[in-house]
Amino acid sequence: MSTRAKMSKSATKGGKKGKDKMASKRNAVTDLTDQNEALLKEKEALQQEIAQTTTKLSALVHRLVDSLTEKARKKKFHFTKETDPMKLEVPVLFGIIDYLAENRQQQDVSVAARINELETRVTEMSMDVARLTMKTMAYETGFADLLKCQTVDEVENRVYELQFVANQEYQTFAVNDPQKPAMIASNISLDSDSHNDMARLLNLDPPAVKARGDTHIKDLDPDLKVFIIKNLSQEKASRVDWRILAERFGIADETISRWEEMKHSLPMGKVLAAWADNPGATVRLLHRHLMSPQMRCTLLAKRIADYYEVD
Repeated sequence: MSTRAKMSKSATKGGKKGKDKMASKRNAVTDLTDQNEALLKEKEALQQEIAQTTTKLSALVHRLVDSLTEKARKKKFHFTKETDPMKLEVPVLFGIIDYLAENRQQQDVSVAARINELETRVTEMSMDVARLTMKTMAYETGFADLLKCQTVDEVENRVYELQFVANQEYQTFAVNDPQKPAMIASNISLDSDSHNDMARLLNLDPPAVKARGDTHIKDLDPDLKVFIIKNLSQEKASRVDWRILAERFGIADETISRWEEMKHSLPMGKVLAAWADNPGATVRLLHRHLMSPQMRCTLLAKRIADYYEVD
């Protein structure tokens, strides 16, 4: 091969290599440009994400700080309302979260207690409504029975029953003049010296034949019932009165306390009315309660024994 041909061939190869290098450089620049654009887009996306996260974090921190009272800010966490919440240290923020969580638990306990209290009151009101309904029915029945009465004695007995249902001051008819009602029982003092006077005014003469001891308390002799209620309604320091008997009858302590607060004039009437719902509330059982070592109401027990077979 001639020298000219060799030089021409060498020049051709050199030109080809130069073109390849230029193309390679252009491709590298293109790749770098693409990578740079991708990185710029990724950077922009990250900046937007950081901005959104910062906004959320700022809102959360401000909400936490705003939930604190001014007193808690100053005395517990030692910063004021003018302090930038975003400049607070992380331990301070954790402390605020724990403080708010503890307060929330206390509030939940308080709300739960309030709900329980309201439920109890609703239950009591429902029971009161039921009792009022029963009392209304008793009134209606009693008034209907009064219209059917033929004698003064029948009217007297029905009036006693209605007064017992109403738990009001009891009226009775004077023994010597049964035609004129008088407020006798409510005016009798309740000390031990007045028992005979009360018995006389209430006409507590023992019957010729005693009734059965398993007589239900609802059917207790009206005059004897008034006598018992008037005596046991008088509260004593020893609590040997209607309160002890109510406990022995199984009436709840809360109910007894509520009756004490209401200061009924004749609370023993409410005790007997509540106990009367028990099918086993008999005169014999009442006598045993009165004779128990806890009460020792021998006078009242003797009055019952004069009327009923309690042995």
